[in-house]
Amino acid sequence: MKYVVKDVKGNCSELNFQIQNSANYRPKANNAKGQLMPYDQDNQFTNALIEIDIPKGVLYTDLDFIYSSSAKPAGGFSEIHHVHNPLTPLFTTYKLRIKPTSLPERLRDKALIASTQSGSEGGKYEDGWVVVNTRNLGSFYVAIDTVAPSITPRNLSNGKNVAQQSKIDFTISDNFSGIQSFDGYIDGEWVLMEYDPKNRHLWHIFQSSLSKGKHQFRLVVKDWKDNERIYQAEFTR
Repeated sequence: MKYVVKDVKGNCSELNFQIQNSANYRPKANNAKGQLMPYDQDNQFTNALIEIDIPKGVLYTDLDFIYSSSAKPAGGFSEIHHVHNPLTPLFTTYKLRIKPTSLPERLRDKALIASTQSGSEGGKYEDGWVVVNTRNLGSFYVAIDTVAPSITPRNLSNGKNVAQQSKIDFTISDNFSGIQSFDGYIDGEWVLMEYDPKNRHLWHIFQSSLSKGKHQFRLVVKDWKDNERIYQAEFTR
């Protein structure tokens, strides 16, 4: 085997070594707490509080899978489940199920799986578990999202004359589960809203057919847990 690594200025390093192939070789877990998960087989890990189903082909290579748990975090509804580590890449998604503890029935439709590394993974409550298909490994727990998205107008206020404006702009954001949908209405009629998620920028370009005079604008923004925020303003065109 020969690895050659070169930078943009042509500086080069080489690594040479030999390997020997054996068709009968199968790797073994090198940790007493680990579970060997072959990449070319379906793999499962379960206990009373977590179920993991990793189909064949999700792993890039055989995995010496490690699991542990720790105490429930503040605001969480389950223990933190440490599912191997977040540095291990996956080819596609696997199913993760976590059993919540002390989750009130009224909050079940707001439940999701959260990652301590990256926030919401999404998911929904099903038959006593919170379930998600995710492409990430790492540390997970059950959380809830009951906070509606925020809407901040950039160039519109109630009663404003916008005759010199070609569009109206907004900043929208959500603190957890993420933006699911947004709908704008002028005088009760749906209008096209354009969105740049990277900059959280939402806008509507006025159509030439919009008549002069007073109009009512309404914007409805919803997150993935159906928390909804509404902004309304009257403007003159």
